[in-house]
Amino acid sequence: MGTIYKIKNFIFAEDEDLSLENRLFLYAIVIGIFTNVMGSVMNLILISSLIAMIVPLALAILLSILYYFLRIKKIIRPFVFPIIVISMIGISVIWICDGGIDGSNVMPGFVILILGLITVSENKKKYILAIFLGVFSSVYLIQFYRPDLIIDFHSETDRWIDSIFTLFYSSYFIFLVIKLLHENYSRERFKFIESEEKFRFMTENSSDTIWHVDSNYCFDYVNLADERLRGFKKEEVIGISLWSLLKPEGIECASRANAKLIDDEQKGIRTHTIRLELELKCKDNKWIWTEVNTCPHYNREGVMIGLHGVTRDISHRKKAEQEIMIKNEELKNLVATKDKFFSIIAHDLRSPFTSFLGMTQVMAEELPSLAMDEVQNIAISMSKSAVNFYRLLENLLQWSQIQKGELPFNPEIIQLNLIVDESLTMVVESAQHKDIKITTIIPEGLMVYADSNLLQTIIRNLSFNALKFTHQGGKVNISAKNTQDNMVKIAIQDSGIGMNPSILDNLFRIDVRTNRVGTEGESSSGLGLLLCKEFIKKHGGEIWVDSQVGKGSTFHFTIPSMVESSTVNSLNSRQNVWG
Repeated sequence: MGTIYKIKNFIFAEDEDLSLENRLFLYAIVIGIFTNVMGSVMNLILISSLIAMIVPLALAILLSILYYFLRIKKIIRPFVFPIIVISMIGISVIWICDGGIDGSNVMPGFVILILGLITVSENKKKYILAIFLGVFSSVYLIQFYRPDLIIDFHSETDRWIDSIFTLFYSSYFIFLVIKLLHENYSRERFKFIESEEKFRFMTENSSDTIWHVDSNYCFDYVNLADERLRGFKKEEVIGISLWSLLKPEGIECASRANAKLIDDEQKGIRTHTIRLELELKCKDNKWIWTEVNTCPHYNREGVMIGLHGVTRDISHRKKAEQEIMIKNEELKNLVATKDKFFSIIAHDLRSPFTSFLGMTQVMAEELPSLAMDEVQNIAISMSKSAVNFYRLLENLLQWSQIQKGELPFNPEIIQLNLIVDESLTMVVESAQHKDIKITTIIPEGLMVYADSNLLQTIIRNLSFNALKFTHQGGKVNISAKNTQDNMVKIAIQDSGIGMNPSILDNLFRIDVRTNRVGTEGESSSGLGLLLCKEFIKKHGGEIWVDSQVGKGSTFHFTIPSMVESSTVNSLNSRQNVWG
């Protein structure tokens, strides 16, 4: 039995992974070889017709050759249609030679028709049906008009034997078809169930959110990962619109991608995967950055009926990208700071020192021949150079402390007019030299919360800056008033040369040098204004400038106030004039 079972498995290719159509076709070839051999022998015995013997035998030989290609060479599909056609032609010859339309070969004819309709492709089924109807009609017409061509049996017993044999192999073929269909259905159903379970396990346990929306962009499936990602349960998501989870800019981005998808669809272009980065709404009303990969879902007719999608949390990646951008910006600022530092050392620090060296050289070489007033003028110039040199060094020191985060900051409640008066004591000499009057109008008792040293530096630097760009006999006004948000706005206004828009745009940028000089050729590094901006920022305030060319400039800045605005409005303002 074991040997017979192995032979059967080999003949019917039970060990091969064939499709239903190919296995059915192979079964038909094997049964066709067997029945044609037996039919040839029986026709010789029962009918004694040479034609009735030769035709089945020829078909058996042809089928054996084809079986070799099917079973051994694994070449199946090209032979299906030709074999069906040849079998129908052969059965028609046997039909005529074996009792005509009333003979037993009607059943094999129908078996070949069924086999053809099952195995051939859709576009060839109409030809199989047409050939069968042609064969059936031909046999009927031949028997009707030329009954002498029909070879009949010797006796009724021979007819019964032939019919029983035909019924046997036809029934056996039908049995094999039913058995094969059942086995294939069971096998495919098991594979489908196994595949569905595997798919469900993978989707439900995936760390990424897997979803599907219908043609109206409403969710009809979402896996459990969405609850872990955004906090929504499945039943809360099913039926809601995809657009309701997006920000306006996300809707615009997704709409553009969807419009392109529809446009490509109308042009016959099948779009595959679309990748978007979108912010999705969470249950706690927060937003999370996600990467969405989606592709169209088509039905059998090729019509798009929805979208498949996979959503992945990229909030950590976005955060890292943001940190990289910040670091790049910091690096850019550091490079600009380095360039600015070297620029100051190379130019601005050198200028006052060169002037100082020149005057000391004059005194060393020509002192005996110099008059007393000349010596005094040189000493005054040396003093100015030394003051400028010291002020620049002090600014550099404070600037380096800011860059390293080591600048002391000790805010306290202080009276503003006292700080302004103290700051201007170092500015008065420069104002007198250019005959510029400095007027201060500050409410008495106006208190601010600030670091006194930093605030003095701010007022002093802005005042020196106003003097530098104001002509002889000009004016500088310093005023202060409280704002509605409990801040004090201080304004330093000059009647100087003013600034054009390009200078204003780059005034507080460390990487841009304006190369401006004062009205009497005073050098300007721009470092003082940068320090003012950093110091004001440290106090939680802001600085801005109003300026027109030829009409002067006004620097405004704010620092925290310690007095309610209604109280400040009732304070008396004190006016001081310096210079």
